[in-house]
Amino acid sequence: MDTPRHSKKNKGKTALSSERPEDISDWNRDDVKQWMLEIEKDEKYADILHTEGINGADLLHLKKAYFLMQKIPENTIKLIIQKIDHLKEQTQQPNDMVAQSCSLKPYPFNRYDATYRYTENSILDVTETGPLDLIQPCHEFKAFTKSEGYMKEKYNYEVIRFAAACMNSRTNGTIHFGVEDKPHGQILGVRVPKNDAFADWQKDAIEKHFKLKGKKNVQIAEGEENVQKPDHVKIAKMCIKPPRFVEVLKADMTFSGKYVIEVDIEPSSIVCKDLHFTTIDVNKSEQDKKKKGDESLFIRDGSGSKHIGPNSQEYNNYIDTMRELCQQREDAEEKHLSVVKIHAHGSALCEMITGGTDSMDMPNFTSYIVVANKSHPDQLENLDFLLGLNLVAVLDFDPQSAENGLNNKLLKQNKMFNVHLPAQYEDTGAVEDNASDWFFCNGDIEGETPSDADNWFTEKGSSVRHVVSLLCKKVWPQKKLLVIFLLLSQVSKASDPLLQTFSMFLQELRRQSQILCITDNETSYNHWNDLIKKRHKTDMSKCIYELSFAEINGTILSLWSEIRKSIRFLPSRGGSKVVLPKKTEKSLNMLSILCVNQCEEGHQDIQLFEENFYKGGKVCWWNFYYSEQPGSGLPSVIKRDKLDYIVNTIIPNMSNQKRACVCFNIFHPPGWGGTTLAMHVLWTLKEEFRCAVLKDTTDDLTTAAKQVVQLLTYEAKGKPTRLPVLLMTDHFQDNRNVQTLQDKIEEECLNQSVFSKSPQVIIVNCQRVESCEPTEATVDAVFIPSFLSEKEQKLFEEKLEEFKKNNKNTETFYVSMVAKSFSLSYIQDVVKNTLKDFNFQHKHAQLFAVLVLLNVYSKNALLSVSTCEKFLGVQTKAESRNVEDAFEKFSSLLKRCTDSSSVTSESMSVIHSTVALQCLEELFASHEVTKAQIANLLLTTDLFYENPQQQKFMQNVQDMFWKRKNSAEHEDFSFSTLIQDIKKQTPGMEETVRLNAEKRLREKEAIF
Repeated sequence: MDTPRHSKKNKGKTALSSERPEDISDWNRDDVKQWMLEIEKDEKYADILHTEGINGADLLHLKKAYFLMQKIPENTIKLIIQKIDHLKEQTQQPNDMVAQSCSLKPYPFNRYDATYRYTENSILDVTETGPLDLIQPCHEFKAFTKSEGYMKEKYNYEVIRFAAACMNSRTNGTIHFGVEDKPHGQILGVRVPKNDAFADWQKDAIEKHFKLKGKKNVQIAEGEENVQKPDHVKIAKMCIKPPRFVEVLKADMTFSGKYVIEVDIEPSSIVCKDLHFTTIDVNKSEQDKKKKGDESLFIRDGSGSKHIGPNSQEYNNYIDTMRELCQQREDAEEKHLSVVKIHAHGSALCEMITGGTDSMDMPNFTSYIVVANKSHPDQLENLDFLLGLNLVAVLDFDPQSAENGLNNKLLKQNKMFNVHLPAQYEDTGAVEDNASDWFFCNGDIEGETPSDADNWFTEKGSSVRHVVSLLCKKVWPQKKLLVIFLLLSQVSKASDPLLQTFSMFLQELRRQSQILCITDNETSYNHWNDLIKKRHKTDMSKCIYELSFAEINGTILSLWSEIRKSIRFLPSRGGSKVVLPKKTEKSLNMLSILCVNQCEEGHQDIQLFEENFYKGGKVCWWNFYYSEQPGSGLPSVIKRDKLDYIVNTIIPNMSNQKRACVCFNIFHPPGWGGTTLAMHVLWTLKEEFRCAVLKDTTDDLTTAAKQVVQLLTYEAKGKPTRLPVLLMTDHFQDNRNVQTLQDKIEEECLNQSVFSKSPQVIIVNCQRVESCEPTEATVDAVFIPSFLSEKEQKLFEEKLEEFKKNNKNTETFYVSMVAKSFSLSYIQDVVKNTLKDFNFQHKHAQLFAVLVLLNVYSKNALLSVSTCEKFLGVQTKAESRNVEDAFEKFSSLLKRCTDSSSVTSESMSVIHSTVALQCLEELFASHEVTKAQIANLLLTTDLFYENPQQQKFMQNVQDMFWKRKNSAEHEDFSFSTLIQDIKKQTPGMEETVRLNAEKRLREKEAIF
């Protein structure tokens, strides 16, 4: 009789069977079932685990096993987890410190920061698994060390097979090449002849193996002429991420020349929908390779990928459960997005590094010591903040620092360092010496060889301890010193030199409050904090780990007032900031970007900006900036009543919607402050959103959408959270263009794998309407009426009185007209008085009349200042005159405005559309100047069409003469509004105008 595994008295208790492998991760599913029968009386739960193919490696991750959580009662799950923990204690306790000392977290999923490295022979602390919660990636390891001669075939086969299995199982996954599975997860690394080759192989393999059998990818089926079949290749390319090459370091932290190659798979629900993915000719054996057109359907089964035949019952079962599986994936994504932690690490960093002053101009710390380990070139691009610190010393543990690390970077920009080996250092007491000390704590100079982690303390620890002691005594009072540990590489061993050095500083300073740890990922922080907790029985009190080094660098740089004047900053996650280089901003040429430190670069003439605005010029960011400055009197920009409602109600409501891009409209009559209100919204929220204005220069909405998403993801790609973009549009005449832009932005978000539970782009669209009755705001619209509230009226009147103190002639000021609620009789009096000496024979009168006609019939047709100067002869005169002087008295009805285009230029326009319309009527009534005369002057003057913006101006003029418009006033739909008005005012003259238009514009679609 066989001996039973356990006696009856031990039934239900956790125990190890001598017949099962000692390592739980080596158990097969039969071992797991037997173990379940030992701890749980109900056999059906053991059968569930056995049916699902749960092996020992899966069992260790049962806390995350999404499917089982739904199939097994909660009390049984808790029992299993409790017994698993006990098992782990039994089997792992003796080797706990050993395992801890050499384990590494895998590279963060779907990220390409290139600042993460593995150490040779370390162990990844994940196992090869099947689907967990569908979001936590399953893993598969391939040593890939015996692939010479058929590296391409091996790589393609394993990637396609694994990818298809993950896609069909709807689970995220990562396949690792250069990682051994026995010992499980051991880092070996692979020598890579050419990185680019792998991406090319992968692209070709996807196109070859994901094609639908015997058909083109996109095919019209019989009877479904209007239905496109899904493009499996396109979907696969979106799910299968490009290969990632993770450097492998030797034990002494020098580069081994090898990499771990990783490919992430992300089958998001919005991409994969309810599809399943068959692959073609994915064969391993030579015999199978001879078969052409062979179809395979792979799914994840435990720790491997399983092929199920197309005519099998298992295949049919899979197809039947596809809808349920898709829903589980969608639910898992929703759950994952809802639990993403958001900490204010940017604000915390400002507090910690300044000692509470939030300014590096006057921090509470007078001196800084930096302790750093192995860096990566990409990190070095974002460590400029170190140059601004008052560094006492740098303790550098990178044995290649002088060659390509931190020392190499800082010495290129700052020569004031005294370089030492710790063993050679003696404090001379010369505190007044401006040079900082640089200590190579693990070799790199004078032929000293680096030590690995296990031998460093014995070989170099004593001299570093001596240095730490001297440095801490060098700064007095000691509380004015801050020690910054830069964890540029993961610290995973209890013997790591950085951890040893931390203990030395803690002993000298006797408090953690003067030690700040900075790393760019939570994985490194968790390892670091666990090691400190085991050694010192306490957590790290000051640590930044949720920000990238780009965010860390930008946040600290922004704390110096002088730097804020020369560098522009964008807001980022958790109250942080990132630098916006000029090159990047220039590449986003369709956007006018509003930065958090807008207008801090230097002082401008406040009176000039304010007068231009209140004479009818477009508001600019300087107006908002000066409105916030103390002692500037009444605000330059009057706060409209709707501002708080938009900021506090509409924007938060929009942020709760599910679409990637949402939009709300500000409907307003021309000249009643809709554009100003929208810009005020952006200014108010410029630290909570990445704000930009879409320039009115393009119909290329596809490129515009790409630039918007580029702004969204700048220094935020692959992050779980990012700040949304608040985008203002102010030039769309047709609301359908806004919808098109929305769709293009959402399409680009999908292409860039930008997924979120909430909107990533909010469009604030200013929509001009002829009239706007006072209407209650809706969830996606605000209506600005053509009158002021009592509160707004009072503020404008106070502003007008302020202007009258410094200006003699204010009746033509825009603020005066607003204060008078654009009273028609008031405007008529102003216009009549201004134009009383009008003479159409004079050049400045002719040009004024043209500007009036353009404003009435084409809001977008503008004449540049330079064109006006040429027409008036200002540029040819010896004395210095500006164009306003040349217009003489008429200049009070004109304004300069900025034409947002690829080449920004100033143009001239009438201060308000109501004023322009009244001017046109007055010219005919009092001076007998007809619309036909002005139109003919516009069409026959070559100078107007020689501007660099000729094409845009020509298009706007063409619309004036040819664009048909049907309305109650203009019943004849055959002609443009202008032609109809000319016909009414001077019958017969429209023929001359039409001939001149034909001659000037020469278009085939002419209405005549």
